[in-house]
Amino acid sequence: MSNTNHHPIMNTQMKLLYQPILLASLASASFTLMAADASPLDLNAPLQIQLWSGPAGTTASEVFTKAGLDPKTNPEAGDPTDLHRNNVLIGCYLVKGAVERPFVTPYLTLYSPGGPLGQFGSNAPYGFFKINDGKQKETVLEFTCTLKGTTLSGRSRVDYGGKVPIETVWEGTLNGSTVLGTSAVVVAGKRLERPLVGLVRQAVSGWIDPANAVYSFGFQDLDFVVEFSGGKAVGALARQLVPEWRPGQSAGQKMTELVEVDSSALNLTLDPPSASGRSGQISGNLVVGGKSLALGKMKVLPNGYTCWISTDNNNDKVAGVVYSNTDPVAKRWREWMTGLYTGTQELSQEVLAESAQEASFDAMPAPSLATTFTHCHRTSRRQGTYLYPPWMDFQVVPGAARYRFEISAEKHTSTFESVKPQASLRPVWLNIPAGGVTVSCTALDGSGNPVGEKQKREIQKRKHIGEIKFLNKSIPDPLATQLALRYPRALAEYPYNYWMLFGLVQDAKFKPGVDNVFGCLRSPYHALARWGESPDERANAKANAEIFFNWIANEDKTVMWLNHGYKVHYWTTLQSWGRTAMDDFEATGKKDRLEILEKKITTLSRIQQPSGSWTLAGGPVDYPAWQGCFSFANNAWLDHNAGAYTLGLGRYRRLANDGKFLDAETKANHWLARNSLRTGWWEKQANQGDDEYNRPNASAMLMDHLFYLVEHAPAEVANVAATEDLARYCEDLFVTWDTVPGIDGATMDDIGKSRMALIWLHLYQQTGKAIYFAKAEAMFTSYMQIRDQVMGLPERAFSRYIAQNDEPWHALTYLELRRKIQTAKPTIANPTNSMLVLNLDRAAEGSERVTLLLDCTSGKVARAIATTPTWQPVDIPFTQPGRLHFHDQTALFHRVDASSVQVDENGITGNVTVHLTGPTVGAKPIPTTFVLAVKPDHRVLTGTWTSGSAPATQVAGEIRPTAIAAPKRIHAEVAKAVIGGEAWQNWGLVRYELKDGKIQSTALSNNNSGWRAAVDSAETTFNKESFTSTFKVTVTARKFADNTYGAPDYKEYRKAAWIEDSMDWLAYWRIGRCPIRSPAWKRPAHEAFLKAAKDDQAMEGGKGNKFDPQIVPLPWPEHTRIPGVEDKQGGKLEYLTSSQPVTPGTYEYKLDGQRLGDVIAGSVTMKGPDGKEIISQFFGGVE
Repeated sequence: MSNTNHHPIMNTQMKLLYQPILLASLASASFTLMAADASPLDLNAPLQIQLWSGPAGTTASEVFTKAGLDPKTNPEAGDPTDLHRNNVLIGCYLVKGAVERPFVTPYLTLYSPGGPLGQFGSNAPYGFFKINDGKQKETVLEFTCTLKGTTLSGRSRVDYGGKVPIETVWEGTLNGSTVLGTSAVVVAGKRLERPLVGLVRQAVSGWIDPANAVYSFGFQDLDFVVEFSGGKAVGALARQLVPEWRPGQSAGQKMTELVEVDSSALNLTLDPPSASGRSGQISGNLVVGGKSLALGKMKVLPNGYTCWISTDNNNDKVAGVVYSNTDPVAKRWREWMTGLYTGTQELSQEVLAESAQEASFDAMPAPSLATTFTHCHRTSRRQGTYLYPPWMDFQVVPGAARYRFEISAEKHTSTFESVKPQASLRPVWLNIPAGGVTVSCTALDGSGNPVGEKQKREIQKRKHIGEIKFLNKSIPDPLATQLALRYPRALAEYPYNYWMLFGLVQDAKFKPGVDNVFGCLRSPYHALARWGESPDERANAKANAEIFFNWIANEDKTVMWLNHGYKVHYWTTLQSWGRTAMDDFEATGKKDRLEILEKKITTLSRIQQPSGSWTLAGGPVDYPAWQGCFSFANNAWLDHNAGAYTLGLGRYRRLANDGKFLDAETKANHWLARNSLRTGWWEKQANQGDDEYNRPNASAMLMDHLFYLVEHAPAEVANVAATEDLARYCEDLFVTWDTVPGIDGATMDDIGKSRMALIWLHLYQQTGKAIYFAKAEAMFTSYMQIRDQVMGLPERAFSRYIAQNDEPWHALTYLELRRKIQTAKPTIANPTNSMLVLNLDRAAEGSERVTLLLDCTSGKVARAIATTPTWQPVDIPFTQPGRLHFHDQTALFHRVDASSVQVDENGITGNVTVHLTGPTVGAKPIPTTFVLAVKPDHRVLTGTWTSGSAPATQVAGEIRPTAIAAPKRIHAEVAKAVIGGEAWQNWGLVRYELKDGKIQSTALSNNNSGWRAAVDSAETTFNKESFTSTFKVTVTARKFADNTYGAPDYKEYRKAAWIEDSMDWLAYWRIGRCPIRSPAWKRPAHEAFLKAAKDDQAMEGGKGNKFDPQIVPLPWPEHTRIPGVEDKQGGKLEYLTSSQPVTPGTYEYKLDGQRLGDVIAGSVTMKGPDGKEIISQFFGGVE
């Protein structure tokens, strides 16, 4: 399959020939283009010419006056491209001195949804430039370009749809592969002089010859690929047209099969050669399955696009794309298609059995005060579809003794009773057929008579994987790797072909130049640098990855990598730019990636809020400004979802072996435990809500946290069974199982499909359950099948909207992990001498999970504790009810008596007593005994618990591997680390860095909480059973800055405090009754909004609400909303956190505890500056 002598990457990079740039204007460049190949240009082989003609001025008046022309009378003033003052991309191929595929393209902006230049006639090979507000005509009338010695010169005349064609001339000197010189736009015989910079690169070919090409196009619900050779159609295949995925939408067996096509009746008519190249028309019939289809007429453009020709002979709409049949990737189209679409397979009996068991699991969090919003809105018109049994959260009826649930579906009726109106449909779910389901709840009195009105909900049940009769087939290696490499190779060759030229443009410091390039790019280079098949491919990709990363670092001057577009919130520092940096580090080993990221995270950690997450921000700023936010209408939130932060922080910690941000990571984990993991709500942030004030769930943040759990979470947070639950919930929200499965919930940063496959593959590795491998393979195959079948792009015609959220790294990571799993030797865990983790579902207050950590020796539990991370108070009635990440009543763990528990190879049995301390101030430990009946299941544990008269409830857990013998780091939360502040300020994270098993340093911190600590002395000992430590610190107190009224010259005051890092930082903003800004579709109500805003201003003494994020406020309190009933006028909300000064001085600590595998827990005695001792808990992990 591999051909390292003539590999696609040699076409992708076209033998990049960068030489040192000697001219003074570029000598001080922010980065130097790397030499990927030092060999000289072969002038007898095809060359690609890429030139950038810089701006002549910023305004038409300036440009024309400078040239001695009258701006009011010159004929080019009405040119739709404003070519006279815009940058211009000039290029062509030189094949033995002959010009092929010329273009002269005005550069206005990078932002355009797809590739409109190509669709409207430009030969530019670039992905998504925009000419001038959609007026994208570009017809080359004349074009000459010659390379004589080191002199490159040329002239063009192009019709852009203006009054007259525009003439451009250029001349430059070739130095290595770099061109520097001058150019001009000729207006009324006058030259508008402009700088010129460019590249000359080796190419494989020039023209796209319509007579010798591969055509990919859609027609009558089929995707066709047809190859022409010598002007004749010589082969064709078709597949079922790919649908746009929505929950519940079916994609049947036909999508996995190919259709043989007879294309011999197609005709290709070539037009006479023009300056732009060869064009033509295709017409005739295709015979598909014995049925003749009249194709109509399709125009073939010289640039590689085809358009349907309407009856008036005008280009109607894009039909498809064309590639040379000598292109190293495109010429293998038949191999790709026959390897991808291989029919279906039946699921194994093992998978079917596991599916039947899994399909009865609850995926949603059980009803509680915190889940009110989730349960209400998941049954609304947008969210009421389920794979797993949902919880029905009906209203309590006065006088009811119990409740009867009736479930009606097609040819099915079932009933069950519950003592509460909140119940899971688990008892009957497996028997309910897929489709529409009516759930009704009738309250019954003590005699069984109905009380009050019957309550009803309409929902949809989707099929679980085990109910799919046929599933798509897996793609074996090495074909799978070849298919996955097509996408990054195609990105580098076609839509992103421009960007190395842009490196020269940036170095030349043209104004205006190239800005905001990376707001919508996914670098293909780090993927090719890591998984490229030949040394040349990897070396070229590493050189380009260097340029790409340095451009990111230099283009984005904001302190947290906040660029533009959809990436202006703080979470993108880690979710987008940080991910790119860490991918690049893994591919290239360049440590400067992590060094730059460390500086960004340092800044980011300074604005982490007491909630544990980050809140609204106003765009790319050099210091925090919480007034205004990037949010579309009807979609407000208090805090960013912390899922993106935990993944970025955890991955950085692992890659850099740097634990300095563990306090921020711990806080973010607390936010998730108190919010999304408890409520089931994962906001679609920076995306639209709807007119019903719903805030749709999105998969991006949820998947981020899943990746964190399977790859980076420390021992005290990692929990395989909890990760399984969360993955099932993600599946319940977004996945549609069919022959070719689909996924919904994508954001502008991630489509989800390849990432979900990778998450399931990790779960297969951790649990051994065959169902996860089946899910992973089906979704990965679907990801590969629902793409352009020739080049592997997300769509046939490149779209930056799609490409920006489809990261090629994930698919190749998936295949790397799959190979590792398939070659690993299976292991059998023995619970009798292992660390066990057991999750007791709904064991606290009927809704919250209790997690048992049991460290076993010779079948007995030697050490045991329990945790309840989500069992927390509801601070405010909102979809994010956990306003503070830490409270005085927060219990890091609970005492456990497991002396009666028996452990052997058959399972875990016996009684365990947990002394549960509730999340209320003054709560006392309440001993609660649970009877366990748990058995090994693959590499995990499953079973039930009972307590008193409570029915048997699910237990799921894991057998952990052997504890780390030589840790690199130990860390622990200390519940009471300082005094004087509020609870969220007073805890601290103690961190020990080790080398060769010895403590090298000790640190205590709680970032952005009003204090800093310097460790004066420390002594620590630990072994596989215990942990003790004593240390002394000096604490200094810090004040808080914010952006509230009252501070003198508050803007300069807060900016100075930020720059000096002299104060910690608390956010402040508030929502008035109505914002000044309103969505376009609500303009009729705009006057009412303005009046309310003025009223708010009057209440502020005429100053106006300068801290209003200007979003459409949601009804308040939000969780009480019922769609169609609630008041939509909105309410007020203030984001404000109280604090107290922390007491400075000397603190002494003594930690005494136990080690359970890689978890540590115990008591800490803290002696404060006042001489008083306070005893609290510590809890943490070893890594």
